[in-house]
Amino acid sequence: MTENAEIGARIKAFADSKGWSKTYLANVLGIHQQNINRYLTGKSDPSRVIINLICYGLNPEWAKSGEGEMYATQDGGKEEENDKKQDETPVQQPQNDRLNDVLKRVETLEIDAKKREKGSETIQIPLFMHAVAAGDPCSATSDIEKYITVPKEITRHPESTWAVRANGDSMIGAGIETGDILIADNKAPVKHRCIVIASINGAQTVKRILIQKGAVILSPENSHYDSLLLKETDDVKILGTILYIIRQVY
Repeated sequence: MTENAEIGARIKAFADSKGWSKTYLANVLGIHQQNINRYLTGKSDPSRVIINLICYGLNPEWAKSGEGEMYATQDGGKEEENDKKQDETPVQQPQNDRLNDVLKRVETLEIDAKKREKGSETIQIPLFMHAVAAGDPCSATSDIEKYITVPKEITRHPESTWAVRANGDSMIGAGIETGDILIADNKAPVKHRCIVIASINGAQTVKRILIQKGAVILSPENSHYDSLLLKETDDVKILGTILYIIRQVY
């Protein structure tokens, strides 16, 4: 018999002396019932659970070596009859310690959350009434529907950040769907492969901009749509670079 198996056997003998079933012992140790046999047979290191039994009178030296008395207390660990009832949950100091530790962690998380909430700032940005085409370019007005509140930290230039709803499926490959709110910044730098809201001859569209060998292309993220090569004669304005997408998911 291995050393772990011998320790497991002594733990079982201790439980038997208390009148505990394996289920009750698993509850005391805070171990799943299906795993208790692994500790009792030595397949899992049983010395790890000895500390949980000290408060029930187990002599840890006896449990580890077999030397000395089973019980560390002079009364032999005798308990009141009611304490031996199988349908009662034993008082578990180690379990209480773990519970207190969890509660402390929860309290710490709550404090951190309050700090973040206190330290976070929000701003209001305009949401324009008419959707921008995530499809073929379309005309749009500049009427403001309302102002929406967003975290200030997501904006690089709060005074130049605005929002508009997307309409169409030309940018589904970039995760933009009809009804999504696009957060745009008209001061953000326009770089190769960024997604922009552009005005082309008075019509607005949202596309990925590609800058290749002097050519500027507005590219969709849907194979059913064609790319648009901008010409020198086109009246093109980049209204904003897309920073974030807000989507209602329910």
